[in-house]
Amino acid sequence: LARAHRRLILFAVLLAGGAIMFSGFAVMQSYAARNLALVARTLSYTVEPAILFGDADALRDGTLSIAGTDMVDRVEIVARDGKPLLNWTRPYDGLIDEIERPVGRLLWPDAVIGSVRRNDVQLAEIRIYGSAGGIGRYLLSSGLVALACLGLILLAGRMLAKQLDEGVVAPLDRIAQVAHDVR
Repeated sequence: LARAHRRLILFAVLLAGGAIMFSGFAVMQSYAARNLALVARTLSYTVEPAILFGDADALRDGTLSIAGTDMVDRVEIVARDGKPLLNWTRPYDGLIDEIERPVGRLLWPDAVIGSVRRNDVQLAEIRIYGSAGGIGRYLLSSGLVALACLGLILLAGRMLAKQLDEGVVAPLDRIAQVAHDVR
């Protein structure tokens, strides 16, 4: 009975945890995609003067100030004639970063595209590629929380099984012992 109870609890917790992680992942990806679009729009306003006046340093500084977060993997700014103005890639320096790059490409295979405009004339196009940093941290932390909850539930299940044993099985064993003694 205790084993069946433990299996049922384990199945219920795994099912609920999986559903919560999947729905949270879907919501996080949706928010991250919206944030990338907002970064593209903000970046287009920020770098417009630098593109207009041909200031490469201001273009790089403006890009780093807006896109230098962990949600952006790569930024490409291309002039309207096709000439690349800026190619920036977030620096990677660890094992987690090496895992995030392919996952980010899987989550965002296409760039979020924004345009830099001045008086309804397109000056340049901005392509922003997302990173899996925020989603990866969410999945890691939610997995750890799910494991901790699973451990607590298994501990509580063991305590309940012990109470069940003391409250039901032990008196039945005593009755069986008395019946055996009487026999």
